Amino acid sequence: MDKFYKVFVSSTYEDLKAARTKVIFKLLEMDCYPIAMEAFPATDDDVWLLIQKYIDNCDYYILILAGRYGSTDSDGVGFVEKEYRYALEKGKPIAAFLHSDIVKLPLGRREAKTVSRKKLEEFRRFVSRKHCRYWKNGSELASAVGTSMHRNIHDNPAVGLVRSDQLPSGGTVARTDAEITVHRIESTRDKNCRGLYSLYTALSDGPETNYSTKELKQFMTRNPKGRHVKVENIVLVALWGDMVVGFLLCHFYADHKKAIISYCGIAKENEVATRFGMERMLRTLNDILRNGNHGCDYLFFDISCSGSKSSKRPSNACKLRMRHFQAMSCNVGNEARWLKFEFKCPEVSLSYGVQVRPFVLMCVPIEGQIGSSVPKDKMREFLEFIYMDCYGDLYPKTDSHWAEHQQRLKKVLADTVKKLPKSVSALKLDQISSP
Repeated sequence: MDKFYKVFVSSTYEDLKAARTKVIFKLLEMDCYPIAMEAFPATDDDVWLLIQKYIDNCDYYILILAGRYGSTDSDGVGFVEKEYRYALEKGKPIAAFLHSDIVKLPLGRREAKTVSRKKLEEFRRFVSRKHCRYWKNGSELASAVGTSMHRNIHDNPAVGLVRSDQLPSGGTVARTDAEITVHRIESTRDKNCRGLYSLYTALSDGPETNYSTKELKQFMTRNPKGRHVKVENIVLVALWGDMVVGFLLCHFYADHKKAIISYCGIAKENEVATRFGMERMLRTLNDILRNGNHGCDYLFFDISCSGSKSSKRPSNACKLRMRHFQAMSCNVGNEARWLKFEFKCPEVSLSYGVQVRPFVLMCVPIEGQIGSSVPKDKMREFLEFIYMDCYGDLYPKTDSHWAEHQQRLKKVLADTVKKLPKSVSALKLDQISSP
């Protein structure tokens, strides 16, 4: 029978985001269920009890150390060190990985305070007394984790989890697999924010088409203040146990009865998330937008053409995403349509100069109606909403960038409307050619 193994991954957070993501994906490839408790706030006594519970229930324990000691408890001992010592005390099979040359790490990824550096040195010496491996980069670390886990599973077989359909007839088990659940984030204090940031960073394809972490944090508040238009942020995460394996960022504008999905993503290495994550988040979003407090008419979603900056046609990868989004929408009772016209998305940050990129625009009628084509006047209404309210809402009015950003958007809007035909085709799933 195939088994899933629960693996507790202990590390500091900010300095090891990229490396930790590679490790988590490597564990998922091995049918292991990573538990990354460093995403929880480290100042709550109840959290330490929860961490102990998860270590008690895990099959294997992994420690990753680099140039940071991490946050400490009231007794001055770091939480990562406390986790390691607790796992030792409980006799858990441990695999430890220490960075081989921390003096070469960037200053921001090393301890600045002498006290913290000394604690890190002592902790590293303590860990190195037992068997450990050394690493220089994320890829090397992930490979070392894979090798060590194969050996650990062979030498220290654990109970693990078994799917119920693989049990002998009449067999029972309390929990046989990790189900996908959907959670809504409404505050930056939500414990799942860090998992969302980490997955977002891993999936991002470049700063010029993605939000910075600072910009992303703005969306974690349900009803932000100081915006030029009333907006409700709907931030959903798909959870596999306690791990964020998918996210969806949506923004509802009550005055317009319209909403837009600004970003969504799934941890593709997780088969369970790939199969169920996006559909369940879309179903939850659909339920929210249809309730009496919203009454949303239209939901929009823009998708990068993924070709060259000058290309006006969707690439094969873009078509796959379009068809997948339409199929998922149909599964939750909606019919997404591709509004076929020359659509360009401006940069989401002013940090990278003036850029617009070819995108496709999808429209999902929630309470509204849409036929096989959309008249130019209706398209102008859609575009004014998307450019001036959605894209224009990146900065609060008090931000020094706001006026400049609005002027750029007005120019892009005018150029786009000028090129519109008298009506724009609204294509259904079966009308989009396969890649």
